[in-house]
Amino acid sequence: MVTYIKGARLLPQLVVDNYKYLKHRSAQKVTYWKCHLYDSGACKARCIIGIDQSIILSGDHDHTPTYEHIPDDLILFKEIFLLKRICRQKSTFGKISESNQN
Repeated sequence: MVTYIKGARLLPQLVVDNYKYLKHRSAQKVTYWKCHLYDSGACKARCIIGIDQSIILSGDHDHTPTYEHIPDDLILFKEIFLLKRICRQKSTFGKISESNQN
């Protein structure tokens, strides 16, 4: 499940598997997110959400999850993605490889 929460600057933030992500940029078919600790160099985990309801996670978090329970007053909305593609490793060519998970 993906949860969108209120950010400090009124920008939505993303929570996947209890880790918080900040919006990096958007393209026509995907939105790129980065771990909220990415810019400080503490964590290189990233997330891509496609308009086809796919989720691609890359990199491992170098810290404990941001939330155990998300406070109700932060939640904007929740979305359940039926198709979930998760990647946690790169291929030998440096491109993200995808795998389907049910």
